[in-house]
Amino acid sequence: MVAINGDVKASGRTMSRSKSKQFTMVVVGLGLIALLLLRSTGSSAGSSGYPSGSITPPTTYSSDQRATSNVEYDKFSSRKRKPERRIRQISLIGERNSGTRWTWNHLEECFNHSIPVERHLTRYKHWFQYPNYTAYPHDTLVIAQFRNPYDWLKAMQRVPHHSPSHLKLDWKPFLTTPWTAPRLGADIEIAKTINESNNSTDTTPCQHNFIYQDIVSCVKRPLPESAYDHKLRFSEDTPFYEMRNDGSGLPFDSIMGMRAAKIENFLAVQDYPGIAAVWAVQYEYLLQRGTQHLVDRISEWTGIDPKCEAFQPQLRRDRPLEAEFVEYVTEHLNWTAEELIGYGKYKQRLAPKEPETESQA
Repeated sequence: MVAINGDVKASGRTMSRSKSKQFTMVVVGLGLIALLLLRSTGSSAGSSGYPSGSITPPTTYSSDQRATSNVEYDKFSSRKRKPERRIRQISLIGERNSGTRWTWNHLEECFNHSIPVERHLTRYKHWFQYPNYTAYPHDTLVIAQFRNPYDWLKAMQRVPHHSPSHLKLDWKPFLTTPWTAPRLGADIEIAKTINESNNSTDTTPCQHNFIYQDIVSCVKRPLPESAYDHKLRFSEDTPFYEMRNDGSGLPFDSIMGMRAAKIENFLAVQDYPGIAAVWAVQYEYLLQRGTQHLVDRISEWTGIDPKCEAFQPQLRRDRPLEAEFVEYVTEHLNWTAEELIGYGKYKQRLAPKEPETESQA
């Protein structure tokens, strides 16, 4: 009995030492993890490339940050109830650099086995749409995709597709240069043939049924490739500047004015005959929340079972924005138009600028 008690006591001391050792190892392990996290955070901050006077992009969006994505996008649907008539087509429209290729590829995989999923309505997805009820089957569901204005303007500055007058510009001249280009070569020559008989959306020889004064260039490629002495970038040889959508033939003062008009135009297609509804969706909303809700809604409205897996939420790192750029956009953008698609001003506090040194003063 005594021997047994001694064994028990010895065993108890061994277990106690073992538990103490395990506890110490756990504490040390947690400490090492914390240290590694701190080092990782510090390293990320130091190597992120964010300059002084720039904004560190948020990891989530809200009405007080870069985009208002805290509401369900179908709040902005032109119609809340699915139509009685069968939907015969899905049309995706959206500006350049707005993620439409990503969304179109996904929706085509999901639904194209039973219903056409197109990248146009009455014109190609990027451009101003115009009333032409014969250009699409009735009823068509339109998905108008947008990207928050700060990131979109920056993306357009970096990759200005079909916008040769805006190539290689810093942000300020990019935002303030009128949204147009000089007419060149064949575009000037074709003007000699334009008259009342061939200057309507039904008879025009210009790209995508634009009348001559509403598009630069009317001709897809006004100069031959041999006319350029450098490597062509971002389709600069096929300029596509849309003029004000009011028949005046005047250019927009800036890309920001064009964006506001494009928002209003895309939403206005809800009034075209044979349009079931227009859904305004935000690209960053689809990334952060995933596409399950969109896929489910389309399935509900069309009665078609999707043959795809919805995309899961993604967290993509945002690019830094210059403080001056954010301030300028916030001051000059048409926020009435932005509110129509759920975007608000970026109110995050700007990163402080470095104090000037004597040599900088």
